Amino acid sequence: DAFLEIHTWKDFDRLFEYAAMVVMSRPGNGQWAAQPLRKKVTSYVQRHIHSGYQADTMETKLNHPHLCEIYFAPVTPLDISSSQIRNMIAKGETIKDWVPPLVAEYIYRRRLFNG
Repeated sequence: DAFLEIHTWKDFDRLFEYAAMVVMSRPGNGQWAAQPLRKKVTSYVQRHIHSGYQADTMETKLNHPHLCEIYFAPVTPLDISSSQIRNMIAKGETIKDWVPPLVAEYIYRRRLFNG
């Protein structure tokens, strides 16, 4: 949903000259396998970013002859927020089921959420 407002950012169009974008769905919005969601993003990009963007044959990204790609990233939606993660850590509960092991290690090693 945040990507669908990128045209409101200052100099947003310059971003696509220098960096590829990765667009992911959020929980409750469906996966990229859902054709309507991909079509919505593709239509948005062609209307607000540049009409030259076209889906690749596998529909995993949008290509442009002169601008950077826009990738659709499949994600496993988890209905949890960073606030919930912080609360779990504060209570001494494990977060291993909610974040990748390296992320948990980083959080614990740097005591990020320990007040």
